[in-house]
Amino acid sequence: MFKQLSKIKPFFREKAGSYCIAIFSLIVVNFFNVYVPLIVGNAVDDIAGKGVTAGLLLRHLGLLFFVAAVDYSLSFLWSYLLFRNAHLLEYRLSLRILDKILRMPRTFFERFLPGDVLTRASSDVDTTGSFIGFGALAFLDSALYLPLILLVMGFMISWPLTLISIIPLPIVALLTNFGGKYIYRFFSRQQEAVSDMSTYALENITGIRLVRSYVLEEDQIADFKAKTDYVYRQSFLAEVWAGAFWPITNIFIAISYAISIIWGTRLVLAGSITLGALISFNIYLGYLIWPMYASGEFINVAQRGSTSIHRIFEMLEFPEESDKTEGSEQAALPREALPPEALFPKGAEIAFDNYSFTYPTGSKEALSSVSLRLPEGKTLGIAGKTGSGKTTLIRQLLMEYPSGGGVLSLGEKNLRDFDKKQWMDFISYVSQDTVLFSKSIRDNILFGDEAAGEEKLRESIYLAHLTKDIEGFSLGYDTMVGERGIAVSGGQKQRIAIARALLKDAPLLILDDALSAVDARTEAGIIDNIKEHRKDRTNIIISHRLSALRHAHEILVLDEGQIVERGTHEELMSWDSWYSRQFNLQQLEEEHKKNL
Repeated sequence: MFKQLSKIKPFFREKAGSYCIAIFSLIVVNFFNVYVPLIVGNAVDDIAGKGVTAGLLLRHLGLLFFVAAVDYSLSFLWSYLLFRNAHLLEYRLSLRILDKILRMPRTFFERFLPGDVLTRASSDVDTTGSFIGFGALAFLDSALYLPLILLVMGFMISWPLTLISIIPLPIVALLTNFGGKYIYRFFSRQQEAVSDMSTYALENITGIRLVRSYVLEEDQIADFKAKTDYVYRQSFLAEVWAGAFWPITNIFIAISYAISIIWGTRLVLAGSITLGALISFNIYLGYLIWPMYASGEFINVAQRGSTSIHRIFEMLEFPEESDKTEGSEQAALPREALPPEALFPKGAEIAFDNYSFTYPTGSKEALSSVSLRLPEGKTLGIAGKTGSGKTTLIRQLLMEYPSGGGVLSLGEKNLRDFDKKQWMDFISYVSQDTVLFSKSIRDNILFGDEAAGEEKLRESIYLAHLTKDIEGFSLGYDTMVGERGIAVSGGQKQRIAIARALLKDAPLLILDDALSAVDARTEAGIIDNIKEHRKDRTNIIISHRLSALRHAHEILVLDEGQIVERGTHEELMSWDSWYSRQFNLQQLEEEHKKNL
């Protein structure tokens, strides 16, 4: 537990002043609280010995009112400081997790699934907040308030009565230590089960169309029920162990009451203590309920909290990608040191020189000895079979993985030496897995440039052949696309993503099979618009439909990570090549569709 707490030590160090004030206030409140039973006991003895008088009652009532006022004021202070810090830590952890997610390479998302990340960012953050809020209170009251009550009971009333009445307490302490180990184990399993269930639910929500198309609703429901049943079993076991401490505490408190009444009555009859002292003693026994309960709750909350802190920092401490790719011998240049013209100088070409790459989890080269030149203002087309390395090649430009062997450069500079964030500012990218947010069409397109005006927005929509589609929606630009674009068609999703990329108007545009869901006529219109609009800009287009590559200045054909064909469309068509055969086959398929 203390090892996990060390991970949030900087937060405690920063808030040391407020924690000291909170602890001091809580200690003062505890001192005033233990004074209340003495006031009651003295009042009983005064009334029994002197009779009831108005002055006597006012004096005791005045003391009680004063104690209550101090208690209220200081209790507000410590609770405000303690729980404000807990919520502040939750807030900061949430921000750190989001910041971490936005910075991480693909290997991170191969390790942590979406549902698992969601659980760590919500449930585990809440549990951590409870640990340093309620958990801190439980620890302080069990460590400070409990001994204070026992000392007052012993010194102010009777040590023999106190010692014999607290005999059950060591048994409670042993049980809580024994049970804490099981709470940690079951709660760890519970959190892992919740993560698995969240991931499964998220996958079914995003893939609802696929589930329905295969009529697998009942199977998915059955699988989800099995996962929720497992979560229930683990949660039940965790709560059984956690909840066992309260009944045990009640049982031993009841035993303490019985001992105090039997033994205390003998002491009263023997004249060793007064009736008021016995009443005060039994009030103190009632006071022991909370700190004893707090000791059990602290074990419970601490085990859960340490588990959650471990899970959160397991994710936060995952190695980050730096602002430059791995392997550079030079320090990454700061962003302000590279003005736009230095980053993307006029006439600079993108070059791969004998470049090879192997995925971190792979054993075979995904790219092997790739060499190519892409001058500024030119368009490169990339084709090949599925799994031939097309997207892998693009991922090197996007710096999604550590650099491979060979050289990847822009002009005379190795790409490893550029500031990654600034480099990404100069790329517009549309992936084959179209990503849309649960916002309006307008918001999704403006995501590429939120400061863009209405005219630029309309132009990008026109270039993406999306104008008529938007006019067909009752809300136009303000139409909500739904979760991951579920409310629009596949072709509309791709064109919204293309409009977003064209709005950004970056020096380098990359379309990774981004036209697969549109018809041939629409594809031709989009390609023509890109050709005209970006004639002085650099473009890379990957497509299985080879007609999208006809206008490219150079076309590469990849196979098993190697360039097996290269040239213009006319050159490739003049050879008996994979490209020419595939292009002719696709043209025949298009003619056949037209004749149907």
